[in-house]
Amino acid sequence: SYARAAEQIWHDIVDTKMHIIGGLGATHGIEGFGPEYELPNRNTYNETCAAVANVFFNFRMYLLHKDAKYFDVAEVALLNNSLAGMGLGGKDFFYVNVLEADGIKKFNHGTAGRSDWFGCACCPSNLARLVPQVSGYMYSHTDTEIYLTLYGSSKTEIPLPGRKVAITQTTDYPFDGKIALEINPATSGKFALKLRIPTWTGKQFVPGKLYSYTDKSEAKWTLKVNGSPVAADTLRGFATIDRTWAKG
Repeated sequence: SYARAAEQIWHDIVDTKMHIIGGLGATHGIEGFGPEYELPNRNTYNETCAAVANVFFNFRMYLLHKDAKYFDVAEVALLNNSLAGMGLGGKDFFYVNVLEADGIKKFNHGTAGRSDWFGCACCPSNLARLVPQVSGYMYSHTDTEIYLTLYGSSKTEIPLPGRKVAITQTTDYPFDGKIALEINPATSGKFALKLRIPTWTGKQFVPGKLYSYTDKSEAKWTLKVNGSPVAADTLRGFATIDRTWAKG
């Protein structure tokens, strides 16, 4: 019953109440949702904490359903709203994330840009607990499947029954779409590698009914193993290679 309720909430958000940056809560005063499709640019709220919550919520929904569409929302909220809540130097912050600002009107708790602190400092501390968790979003697994969810250069070791599988990932994602993986199981064995094919490669930027491309052409993605093309269908947003893997 909780899962059904969470799914209804998810659809209400992504179909009617989420900004294109993954921001939630357009209404000042209540720091919350307004009516359906009330998504202003200049006078929105989009609290950084709400973007962090959007990441947390959608990551858990992905784990529950093994469906990449939830992580597609988490990724947008992570890269386009959560990270925007902190300056590159790590010392100034957005509490409120508007989509339009002139640098004069004060919108961010008394400032016209980022602030070095807030009387209610929930947003900096929420970023501080989100960022260290990001590495844990990249890979997940069952006894027979390895899911690659968030792309980024990384190394990990997956403890499958009977063997450990070392993975090295090299990529400039999200600035470039080329992703290279080196798969090194301790011993040869059969398991499925499931690779997230993001919603933005299709007809939409993000799941839901709010945002579609005016240019209807879809991005082409390809998959190769040791340089040879591999055909793979997508199911619930993942392309699957199910085979016996050896080192390299």
